[in-house]
Amino acid sequence: MSQTSVQNRKTVRYGSATVLIGERFDKLVNIGAARSVSLKESISTSDIESDNAGVIASLTSEHKIEVSLDNLEINFENYANMRGGIDNLSSYDGKTQITREYIVEAGTYTRDELIKVPFKNADGSAISITKVEKRQPTGNISLEEDTSYTKTDSNGITIIDENVKPSIDTIIITFTQTPAKMVRMTTGGNAATIKPRCIMIVNTNAEGKELRIYIPQASVANGLEFNFPADKAQDVMINKLTFTATTAGSQKAGEQLAWFEDEQCVASEE
Repeated sequence: MSQTSVQNRKTVRYGSATVLIGERFDKLVNIGAARSVSLKESISTSDIESDNAGVIASLTSEHKIEVSLDNLEINFENYANMRGGIDNLSSYDGKTQITREYIVEAGTYTRDELIKVPFKNADGSAISITKVEKRQPTGNISLEEDTSYTKTDSNGITIIDENVKPSIDTIIITFTQTPAKMVRMTTGGNAATIKPRCIMIVNTNAEGKELRIYIPQASVANGLEFNFPADKAQDVMINKLTFTATTAGSQKAGEQLAWFEDEQCVASEE
């Protein structure tokens, strides 16, 4: 037999949620399809003990929220935004020529070996090498074609100069390229502090009523984690995302970690 009954059917929730992330709550971006959206609050407490009356108070020492999800839309523009400035993002139109560098580290090549720049133009043609240098702490040294290196077609060189020491000299090959239309995200080496982001989680019921969770200060807590499915699998690539929210001192006391707004539980029942 049942021990009790549902006290308020409007508090029984169904469905997943939409996750939106951005610099401010008025600049949020819907990050799209996801699985396993979850929110977990953690509270650490410290007990204040007396000598003769036991614990007289418990204080909050740490208060955090973790938001996690399996993201099904691999969107590097969104990732660069939500990761708070640790990445560089570029967009290419498939028509504009750019200048790039290909770094050949010391110890990875030999003299008289063919070194080819492993990039191509949008139309599939080879890139064009414009300059070759030897890296030096006080300033790179330009290498002369036919004296220090020979060029093979337009995208390859061979070092021939005895003054270039493959075991200690890093080579920088500058080239021009017209990349295919694409988004390019690069990461690693930025010293900037991770900028916090705002997160909003929205669950909408069949009546169009919302349960909204606002998190004013959260930072990405894990790196990219792509799970590539088997070719025959009935599934898509997944990126696991985790964010840690901490109290935002810019918000009012008592509202610094999260705001929960629930339209669903107060809707009138027929």
